[in-house]
Amino acid sequence: MSAPTLSSITTHRFFPLSRADMSRLLRYAAAVVPIFAALAAPSAQAADDAPIQVSYAQVLTEYTKDAAAAGEKYDGRRLVFKGEVYPLSNNSLNTLAVTEGLKVGASFQEDQRAALQSAFPDGQLAAYKPSKTIAIDCLNRQFVGLTLALADCRVAQH
Repeated sequence: MSAPTLSSITTHRFFPLSRADMSRLLRYAAAVVPIFAALAAPSAQAADDAPIQVSYAQVLTEYTKDAAAAGEKYDGRRLVFKGEVYPLSNNSLNTLAVTEGLKVGASFQEDQRAALQSAFPDGQLAAYKPSKTIAIDCLNRQFVGLTLALADCRVAQH
């Protein structure tokens, strides 16, 4: 068997497209490219996406008065409030944050351990021992029952 030559190679069209089909396909592609580009591009944090410095009591009051409006304003946003944190067990990053006399669960990630330990007088995360008052930056998932569902908490930088 001899090697194929350029003239012996044939191509097959599996999807014959007319000029009109091709034109329509290109119009669709042109319409969706900006959408995919917006989804794929790294988003810069806009000023309105910056963490909101709030009073925890004020946020709860807003949710109890008008949950829909407060949800629009706070759900999925990072909130910063001042308070103390109490580890739920020794060396735990699951804490209870106490702010303005109100308690809320505040879970920190491992990359926040050193920052959180520095908020404690002895540098140890001891069960139910309070930290000094710090600014806590948490993602507010939503209002659940009578509290906020906070996640991905951090010690806020001043």
